[in-house]
Amino acid sequence: MSSIAERSVHFLGMDTAMMQAAASRLLDRWMPDGDGQGLVVLTGTRRGGRILLGELAEQARARGLALAPPAIGTVEDLARLLGVLERPGAPGMALVRSVEHGLRGVDAETLRRLVPSGLAQADAQAYAPLLEGVLADLARAGMRAREMARRSEDDARLGEPGVWRALADVQALSEEWLAARGLSHPWLAVVDALERVPEHLPTIVLVGVAILPPAARYIIARCAGEAMVQVAPEHADALDAMGCVRPGYRREIDLRETHVHFAGDLHEQAELALALIGEHAGGRFVDEVAIGICNEELSPYLVRLGEESSHVGVRPSRGMTLARSRPGVLLALVRDLVRDRAFVGITDLLRHPDVERSLAPELGERYPGEAIATLDAYRLEHLATAFDEPLRGNQRYARALIERARREVRTLVGELLSRHEDDAVAWRDAMLGVLRRVYERYEANPDDAGDRVLCASLEAIAGVIEELGSLGEERLDAVEALDLVLGEIASRRLSPDVEGDAIEGVGWLELASDPARVLVLGGFNEGCVPTRMGTPVLLTERMRETLGLETDADREARDLLMLDTLVRTRDHLAIVVGRRNADGDPVAPSRLLFRTSQWFAIARAWAEHSPCTLRLARKGMVAQVSAFGSRPIVEHDVPNSVRVTALRDYLASPYLFYLRHVLGLEEIRDFSCELDRASVGTLLHGTLARLSAPEIVDCDDPRTLKAFLLDTHATLARDLLGEEPLPVVRVQLAYQRRVLERAARWQSDRRRAGWRIVATERQGDEYPIECHAGVLGVRGRIDRIDIHDERDEACIIDYKSGSGTKPPHSTHRRRDGTWKDLQLPMYRHLAGEIVEGRTVRLGFVPLLPEQNQIDVHIAPWDKDDLASADEAARECAEGILSGRFDALERFGAHHEQTLRWIAGLGLLDRSKEADS
Repeated sequence: MSSIAERSVHFLGMDTAMMQAAASRLLDRWMPDGDGQGLVVLTGTRRGGRILLGELAEQARARGLALAPPAIGTVEDLARLLGVLERPGAPGMALVRSVEHGLRGVDAETLRRLVPSGLAQADAQAYAPLLEGVLADLARAGMRAREMARRSEDDARLGEPGVWRALADVQALSEEWLAARGLSHPWLAVVDALERVPEHLPTIVLVGVAILPPAARYIIARCAGEAMVQVAPEHADALDAMGCVRPGYRREIDLRETHVHFAGDLHEQAELALALIGEHAGGRFVDEVAIGICNEELSPYLVRLGEESSHVGVRPSRGMTLARSRPGVLLALVRDLVRDRAFVGITDLLRHPDVERSLAPELGERYPGEAIATLDAYRLEHLATAFDEPLRGNQRYARALIERARREVRTLVGELLSRHEDDAVAWRDAMLGVLRRVYERYEANPDDAGDRVLCASLEAIAGVIEELGSLGEERLDAVEALDLVLGEIASRRLSPDVEGDAIEGVGWLELASDPARVLVLGGFNEGCVPTRMGTPVLLTERMRETLGLETDADREARDLLMLDTLVRTRDHLAIVVGRRNADGDPVAPSRLLFRTSQWFAIARAWAEHSPCTLRLARKGMVAQVSAFGSRPIVEHDVPNSVRVTALRDYLASPYLFYLRHVLGLEEIRDFSCELDRASVGTLLHGTLARLSAPEIVDCDDPRTLKAFLLDTHATLARDLLGEEPLPVVRVQLAYQRRVLERAARWQSDRRRAGWRIVATERQGDEYPIECHAGVLGVRGRIDRIDIHDERDEACIIDYKSGSGTKPPHSTHRRRDGTWKDLQLPMYRHLAGEIVEGRTVRLGFVPLLPEQNQIDVHIAPWDKDDLASADEAARECAEGILSGRFDALERFGAHHEQTLRWIAGLGLLDRSKEADS
């Protein structure tokens, strides 16, 4: 069966909860006799599926039907629900281990293509989860890495074919490893099904599924069924034929100023959220009320305040991770002891409350206090470092107590402490043995909430450890085995058990299916809603868009429509926005709050108690309205000197210029475990700037240039990030090294062609722009200036390391010829005597890891073009020196930064920018 089946989109309406309406539609249209056999229902979240099943049971009972429920799952369950798995689907740790096996199995040249600097075998386990995610994404796109390699040969947007061929070799070894253990990759099973679409496909109904990967879309399009959605009729154009959100959808939503409330830190946010619940939930049952937890850091504050100040507790549906449970912490302490074999590991384990209780009978009545104190005193006095080192000193009692504690810890940890290699089944049994020795004599009280949580977490962690057995006879050491289990439980959650009535805390993506009529959203800040995809590993945002995979634009469009639906379908909705995070740093409201006609009132309320020196978050909020209120401008001194990039801000919006360059509002740096764009640019620019060093400036040998750039990059990266950056940062650094390898070849070719570097990072004298209002100084730093002596030409170069870099004529001018950036034209003035009397070329050099080669993109401007740029600069100077800052420019931008929404940029509702 390969034809496209007839499908439709059914709008559920806005007056009933989604899953209640979906259950009614299923019984009316697809299973009128209550028999759902042969029907597959895909929901957006697993929790949504459970709610739908409950609604089906209740409505079938009310209709007098005997319910035979359909198969219900999420898109990730598609292979299992379609029955295309010839072998059981591999658990997460097996998938990661299979990729690690592939990394260890390929030759050095193949490995170098994936990570140019080479990948140490010891690092394979750190990189394997990242590459497994890439392979899973490719499978969701309906292909293996070898197919990606073939496609990239014809489509430069998909990156370098050699990289994908290298990853294909890793994937082939990974699949062999899984097959040898009787396992399969669930999404690769779907890929195989695409080549032989099953003859008998079930009817598939989608309920609230906003984003579909291409592989699932291909299969579902060939199945009978429909998509059920809950959006306002005026947003129907936001959906495609499968009911999924079109990326980039940006229309005004029905959000009012009265919905939004601001609070300070997390404690104040939790207090306000509970107060709003009390204000709106009077007389309602607890299951009619929910708290939407957009920022997971807010959960413990809500739970604690609910216990302290309310008769009704708060139960987050996504509770603590298993890694934070008592058995999870115990396994982490065991791993640390096995890995480091440190003396302090003894006391760390003995301090664990469950180990303390289980070993108390063996260590005597004076344990734990005296034993731990003795261990600590001994470690400080004798600088004890190793677990097995001989004991020193003449205090027999202390030595006996320490030796006994060490013996009990050795017995507790068992075979894990040996560190030798063994098969996965042996390590599974060893870990279960640790849990058994600690908890087998524990008498749990079923009436105690803490004991119920302990039992639930023990059961869940034991299940994860059992999954380790799926690796079969795979050889690994104890630390590797423990790391696999700890990595898996870090992503699995256990809902806390709350006695009595409890308001449920619901994650953002689960709210669409929640039936609560009173809803308070907590932590509605940028970075939480919408969330970012994170650092791209091989698959950049542009590649993902080309392949049809989920992108940041998809998430933003999905969350925008979801917020609108929540506003329309709840009796009461309140949104709590925080001003500070857990570290006390300022945070920004979600950009979604400014896609409403009342955006300016919300912005004013946000800024009401904030000084003008407030440092806002990096990622901007983009609003859209058809009219704007007044822009407040206070008394100020106009600048008489600006950076050349400030002219771009004035051309975009005089008010944006006022906010940034007159009031001095700044944006905070987004500190995280990955390099942000600024850090990437700093490293690449700093490395390439060293090409002007006397010892290398005239070199045209690509191998010498490559070695020089890589050594320089390593030194700068070490100074910036330290000796041991996190794995995801090491991947980013590897991409930069790939860029530098190509830059070395480009520099070699350029030097042989007669171009020589005469300046890098040049900070010249200010260039005065004269106008009627006075003289405005313009300053800037030029990345690079080259001279070609034979042709008497100069080339001013600006490096561009941002994703999706455009050529100069696109970034500097609009389609109607007006200027939107004056950086390169002004650089010819700032270059000064270096270029005087020469023909000057202006260009960008994109530094993108996905491009096959580096070259300079020269701007196609003649003398008349540059004269018009100088005139535009004089107009900017006239406006700046005259204090004209309240004008609204008619052009916006697709990707706005934080201050732009205040300035009114990106606010007009149009599908395509006029200057794109």
